[in-house]
Amino acid sequence: MISGIAPRIDLQSRDDHLGGIRPSSSKKKTRYWHDREFEAGHLWGVFEPRLQTSWEDFEARLVRSFKDEMKTRSWSSDDLRVMRKVMLRIAREEGEKGVGDGEELKVVKLETFRCWWNRWYYPILSVIRWIRPAWEMDLVKGVAYSKKDIEKKIKGAPVGTFMLRLSANNPGCVILGFVSKPEKVYRVLIESGPFPRGQHFRVEMEGGTFCGYKTLDEVILSCKHLKKIFPDRAKKRVFKLERKTP
Repeated sequence: MISGIAPRIDLQSRDDHLGGIRPSSSKKKTRYWHDREFEAGHLWGVFEPRLQTSWEDFEARLVRSFKDEMKTRSWSSDDLRVMRKVMLRIAREEGEKGVGDGEELKVVKLETFRCWWNRWYYPILSVIRWIRPAWEMDLVKGVAYSKKDIEKKIKGAPVGTFMLRLSANNPGCVILGFVSKPEKVYRVLIESGPFPRGQHFRVEMEGGTFCGYKTLDEVILSCKHLKKIFPDRAKKRVFKLERKTP
């Protein structure tokens, strides 16, 4: 069997960590960091020369940028609420003052945005690009979906029923939840790469070894325990081995 879910990340201590994104060579790492910084500058550029903006203006800019790229599916209002909470937590960890009232973020400061982008948002955006067909078909749920949400939906479903969601606690990873036995939901952490040999995803097996895959589709199709994606769609009808990654 595949190992369980990874522990919650510590955003404050992982400045150098790329979430689930671990470039396999210095060339790929350099490109990753270049693209990450370029896109961050492009997103914030509409607010320059200001060093802060309101959450409402920032959210509108973020949604517009995401829609321009994804076209058919954007962030849900619940996803955006999660992003707002994560940014508020990061702002407080960084010692920012005057950014929120109680539990609600009011102001987005440039330095907070940079931390949020580097540590959390960009790894998630990167994995969506790798799984774009599945994302646009709504086969992978957004960051607002929790472990309990998945369990509530599939716990009473037939064995082999599964769902996928983006991980908010392990940015850059996808969580697979499936019914392994009647009324028993098992969870698997799918890390995103790139990794060696052209692999972009990997799953930790028992014993600490990893099994790599080129696409998310390959991960799903290679697992014999998975039969149908919730509510009742045969996996072979929606996941394709020949599907390309960007």
